Order: sequence, then structure tokens, then C-alpha cells
Amino acid sequence: RPEDIHAVRIAAGEAEVLLGGDAVVAASPDALTRLHPDRSCAVINCAETPTADFTRQPDWQFPLLKMQQALSDASRRCDYLDASALSEALLGNGMAANLLLLGYAWQRGWLPVSLAALEKAITLNGAAVAMNLAALQWGRRAAAFPAEVARLLPDNAAPAPLDLDARIALRERYLADYQDAAYARRYRQLLERVAAAEAGLGPVGQLRSLSAAAALSAFRLLAVKDEYEVARLYSHPDFRAGLEDSFSGDFRVQFHFAPPLLSPERKRRFGPWVMPLLRGLAALRRWRGSVLDPFRFGADRKLDRQLLADFNADLERILPRLTPATLPGAVELLALYQEIRGYGPVKAANAARVSARQAALRAGFDEIDPAGGA
Repeated sequence: RPEDIHAVRIAAGEAEVLLGGDAVVAASPDALTRLHPDRSCAVINCAETPTADFTRQPDWQFPLLKMQQALSDASRRCDYLDASALSEALLGNGMAANLLLLGYAWQRGWLPVSLAALEKAITLNGAAVAMNLAALQWGRRAAAFPAEVARLLPDNAAPAPLDLDARIALRERYLADYQDAAYARRYRQLLERVAAAEAGLGPVGQLRSLSAAAALSAFRLLAVKDEYEVARLYSHPDFRAGLEDSFSGDFRVQFHFAPPLLSPERKRRFGPWVMPLLRGLAALRRWRGSVLDPFRFGADRKLDRQLLADFNADLERILPRLTPATLPGAVELLALYQEIRGYGPVKAANAARVSARQAALRAGFDEIDPAGGA
């Protein structure tokens, strides 16, 4: 009853139940201070929802384990449920995740409200009533029969990590589609040179740290997402198949592009009529970098070519001087190219940011005589 509510906010340590639809928010200091380790129960949606931090920190990782530990320490009992995946798989819509959590908490006996009252509230609300009532029941089932409900989910287990040779082969196949077989062989031959030099280092060379750095950096420099690649990805049959798997009915696709020859500074909206143009541009990707390439004069493409030329020059600098002592610097120099990410001014700024460290490492190699003396 309204008269039973004496404050607009729950006092510190006074929360009995926490329904965490977003793990990041649930583990925030404001929420954690409301919990009490002897009183509070919680059910948390453990779906990984990226925060704004990943836009500022390219290597940011979702801190799920750290957040789970904080929530478990702050509560009497804390259960974790991938409500987003369950909602998507069982109801075809991730928006029902919060009702799944509600049903889960009710089935655990944590909510002093009757099931009939919850169902009546959902009905009176009038929004997606059938879906929300079903979500409430699936939440109850997830609490009562967790193993059985988990078996209804698709197998989204992460595949076993690939070893270096398998990753190289995968990237080689991608580059063949990206450009052609000769382009992919160029990548393979580059890495064979690195592997040969590394093999002469003895046991330390068997770790293949230089090959790993070169394999990723070279791939990123060769597989730039330029105009041809954007066109290829959008015109690929997998793109349309993905749309049809995600949407039903009569949907319309719109694209937001900043064409370098028309509007390089501002994105414009294009309708589905642009698809034949994208297919045509994708078919012309073998023009990339040639005298027939109309995009080769753009600042972004010039930077791409310069970075690739710098990488090849660094290989010529490193490999004749490669020893166990110089290996760490060689790995760092090649790995620095992986920090040059983004598009347009973002990529240019990242290139400028790492340039001083690159120059220092290059100077160190240039002081070494390839014949063996300093």
C-alpha cells in the first residue's frame, strides 16, 4: 500500500532482493551499498553488456568475474542467470529478460507478492502481455529446473582457441576472399620469412612470439576495411541471411555511408537501391591500390599504404639483426601496429601516438650491425 512506503530510496543495507538486469549497474557502488550480507538475495543477468569504456580503451574486457565476486560478497545469496540468452532463445525477444528475473526471484520465495498479483499487474500494464506472462513462467522454471532449462539453450560454447598455425590459415583464407589468392600468398610468404628467422634462435624461438605478433599485425594491415571491403561484406549473401534470421515480415534496409568522393566528413542515408552498386564495387576490389583505384588518393588510403610500407621496412630492419637479446624489442615493434585502430582521424591519432615508441625501437635496431657487431 502507498502508506507503507516511508522513503523514496532504500537505505544502506536494507534491500531484501536485488533484480539485476544489467550486471554492471547491479555491481555499482550505489547498488552494492543497499545490500546486506546477512539479509539480501540477488539474481543477476550475467549477459555481457559492453559499457562506454570500450570506446576509450580498445583492449577493455568485460569484468564479469570481478563483479560477480563483489555481488556475492555483498549478499546472502546471489544467483546468476543469462536472462538475455534465455529470453532470446525461448521467446524470440531479449526484451523479456527482466520478467525472467522476476519469475526466478518469485520461485525462490524472495518476493512477498502473490503470483496472481504479478500476473494481474502484467495484464493491466497491457504491453506485450502474452510474452511477459510467458517470461515470468520461464523464470520460475529456470529457478526450479535449472539444468532442464539450460538444455533448451543453443550450444553457444566458445570453440577451443586455435593455435597459431590454424589462425594463420584462417586469415589466409580471409585474405583470398578479401582480394585474391596472390594477396593471400603474400601474407603466407611474409610469415615464412619471420618463422625462418625465428627458428634460428634456439629454444626461445620455439615460443614463436615474433611470428604471433607479425601474423596479427600483418593481417590487420593487409585486411583494411576500406570501401571495397565494406561493399563486399554488405553484398555477401551472409549479410542478407543474417537479416532474415533476425527480422521477419516486410523490412527495409537503410545504409549510412560517408562516401569519400561525395561526403567524406558526414554520413548520408542510402536506401536499398544502393545494393547493386555495392555488389559492383565489391567485384572491382582487385583494383585496390592500382592506377584504376579511384580511392587511392584519399588520406585514409595513403595512411594504410604508409603503415604497410613501414611494417615491411621494420621486417627488413629486424630480421637480419634478430637474436635472443633483440627478440623482445622486435616483438614490441611489430605488435605496436595492432594499436593503430579505428577509422579516419581516430586511426591517424593512434598512429601518431605510437610513433615515438616506434622511432625509439627502430633507432635501437639501426645501431646494431647485421653482421654481428654493434
